[in-house]
Amino acid sequence: MATMNERKFKIAYIDVGLMQNSLGLQAATVSTDNIMQINAGSVAEQFVAQELTALADPYTDKKLHFWAREVRGSNAEVDYLIEIDGRPIPVEVKAGARGSLKSMRLFLQEYPKTPLGVRYSLHELSYVDQILSIPLTMVNQTQRLVRDCMENRTMNNERC
Repeated sequence: MATMNERKFKIAYIDVGLMQNSLGLQAATVSTDNIMQINAGSVAEQFVAQELTALADPYTDKKLHFWAREVRGSNAEVDYLIEIDGRPIPVEVKAGARGSLKSMRLFLQEYPKTPLGVRYSLHELSYVDQILSIPLTMVNQTQRLVRDCMENRTMNNERC
């Protein structure tokens, strides 16, 4: 990445279970009524990081990158940046089916040559307003879905 800052980084464990163990979440998991909500955002983000790392080309740099905009009164962060066919693709991870995508939209606005953004969530597979929503269970299909979407977009930019 051309504007990478080595002093800013995210930590991703090798495994979701290791992450939860290091946070001491086993006891919390047993004692709660809704185990799906325990640290759900962090677990979803960890899961996606793990999957994207596993899917990376083994002959290239496997580092995951993210984008942060630090402008007075308007900070923004995109969870990850992935590269598909030489193009940067911003990625947001949401634990549920909803969630604001302000940072993603800001990234797409600031970098108009970016073909689309990807949101991983519990939302159904769809493409609306330049954002491809991919269910968390389909992370391993990202490259195929993004390529299909870029090749088959309609002129009204609403469907892939």
